Amino acid sequence: MATKGIDCAVPLTAEKAKAMAAAGYKFAARYMVPERLAWKRLTKAEAELITAAGMKVVSVFETTANRPAGGAAAGLEDGTEAYKEAQLIGQPIGSAIYFAVDFDTKATDYVAIEAYLRAAATKIPGYEVGVYAEYDVIEEMAKRGAVKHFWQTYAWSGGKKSPRANIYQHKNGQTLAGHTVDFNESYGGEGWWDTRPQAVEKPGDKPAEIPGWKRQDHDELRAAGILTTDHSATLDDAVPQWMLFALLNRLRKGETAPQEPQPKPDPKPAPTPNPKPEPEPQPAPEPPAILDWAEVERRTSLASVQITFGTAGRGSGTLLHGGYVLTAKHVGNGLNTITVRTRGNGLLTADLVAVHPGYKGAEGKIVNVDVALYRVTDAKLLNVLPSLPLSTQGVTAGQDLLAVVHGDAFGKVKRGAVDRVSISTSSPPTPWEFDCSIDGNPGDSGGAAVNQFGELSGVIIQETMVNAKIGSAWQRVPGCEAVKVAHPVVTDWLKQYL
Repeated sequence: MATKGIDCAVPLTAEKAKAMAAAGYKFAARYMVPERLAWKRLTKAEAELITAAGMKVVSVFETTANRPAGGAAAGLEDGTEAYKEAQLIGQPIGSAIYFAVDFDTKATDYVAIEAYLRAAATKIPGYEVGVYAEYDVIEEMAKRGAVKHFWQTYAWSGGKKSPRANIYQHKNGQTLAGHTVDFNESYGGEGWWDTRPQAVEKPGDKPAEIPGWKRQDHDELRAAGILTTDHSATLDDAVPQWMLFALLNRLRKGETAPQEPQPKPDPKPAPTPNPKPEPEPQPAPEPPAILDWAEVERRTSLASVQITFGTAGRGSGTLLHGGYVLTAKHVGNGLNTITVRTRGNGLLTADLVAVHPGYKGAEGKIVNVDVALYRVTDAKLLNVLPSLPLSTQGVTAGQDLLAVVHGDAFGKVKRGAVDRVSISTSSPPTPWEFDCSIDGNPGDSGGAAVNQFGELSGVIIQETMVNAKIGSAWQRVPGCEAVKVAHPVVTDWLKQYL
């Protein structure tokens, strides 16, 4: 059964809230915004009168309608402000804050919207994240797992209603109790709240529970004879707790002598020590999951960047975890600062971390390894920017790869397959490079060649002709050379910085 509610921009009075509650409305959605927008700002006093009237509060943050188009940078700012307001009005931890996407979106907006929501979520610890938006955004953000709560507006939704909606805004610009409101209904999981004091259990309400891990470790020690008395009553005390760790460590090293002093036995020849038990074999790590190519494309598009420098230079690169940008050395040509264009976060600057010094080959000759590492300068974005993981498996002949590059168009998607897995017959040999039928163009250098696990397999460095199977025949086609990120020449270098 649906629950009736309203949302409105102008604050409610106590009388209007009571009249709405009397008319059967059970919740009021209000704007939680900075003080500069006082005309629509939810205050603690208003939240209290809404609660006193018998209604729940739904918090929504919105400064401007298309603010989420600003991506992660906007999300960080708005999340910070939303958290400050939630604390001021006493919104309880565990309830939801909805961030409004209040415009007619296009599919090209989804990357920025997702980045905005995920960045905002990092700034509201303890609160759950929701989105207010039209049907397509609700469906897309649900598919991407960007938020937990969904408030759909009928506007721009083309008559479609998402089954994921916790709240549905179905009629705007209505008058109720002399106040301009929008009508909503909800279906559970709204994340709403009220100002009534939260129930707090007193210490004597129930017996203290011993954490399961402490009980398990304690019992393991008792069974082994390292503890000869029961310490259950003091497991939460400081000394028994650290003592427990120390004793458990002894047990796991194969020691089983009790810690209490024991009577000295009659002297006897020292027994032959038992051999230490063999360590238990560790399970092999689970292989990464194979993804649909559409998902590989989505992830690569988020993490692929266009690099510009000077007045005409252009290339491609890939965001790694921590705000690092991996590209070809010749793209930046050793410049200390480059400009990075992202799909969801606009233009950013990045400073040089290192260029690969090259590989010392036969006869002491240095062979070029065409990779360089930069890092985004905006510290607020380092841990929220999208990124790709590095492959640890190298490449195999015939393996399909995908690239999102920016040479002849921003964000162009290309596909190809591995031809030669190692260019070791060149002079000098460069076994850390491979050939691929991804058609390279000027400006694609530095771009990512990504496998079906969504991992960065190679960095595109130049155009070349490669062998590719077209139908049943092999032909020479335009392709590219790329640096293998899983080759020790590259991985050993990257480990110094990542």
